[in-house]
Amino acid sequence: MYGKSILNLNKDKEFRSILYSFVEEAFDGEHNVLFKHLMEETKNPTHARMLGNKLVGEKLDILNAFSNIKGKNYYPQIFIPFYDELKAKGKLSTKDPVLVVYTIDSQNSIYQGYSLDTDGNLIETQDVSEAFAKENEVWVVSLNERVDNEGNVTEGYKSNIRDRAQGASYPNARFCNHKD
Repeated sequence: MYGKSILNLNKDKEFRSILYSFVEEAFDGEHNVLFKHLMEETKNPTHARMLGNKLVGEKLDILNAFSNIKGKNYYPQIFIPFYDELKAKGKLSTKDPVLVVYTIDSQNSIYQGYSLDTDGNLIETQDVSEAFAKENEVWVVSLNERVDNEGNVTEGYKSNIRDRAQGASYPNARFCNHKD
């Protein structure tokens, strides 16, 4: 639902610009943005309501789907692997991004890619590898592991955000560009 909603908005240049500006903030040391931030009208006045409506249109309780699971809140995010490199190469916004829904590490570091068909439905496309992500814009929808129950960066990550790697939020995933 999150992936489909975000891909539906990707054609809007203003939305992509806002998404990229959030991603560049690297609020937790990674090139990602929480859906929560994209839906805050004070931060994204034009598209916050539109994204919320698309999500609710998909499933009424989707906005609360990750809230209070055994007393913990989880926050979906969009992560763009190799963002800086793609930007430097002029490869952002040149074509539709490929969506990856990250749920668990892949043993071979290959993930299923998705795009939208002409009717706006998610369809499986090519496999996405680290090599593919280095040359093509990929939007990874996943849960952020660096935030607390309110969606704020936890103390363990706050202390040294500028020095943190700019890769995936999952240290065991090879689908990233961690700095050693």
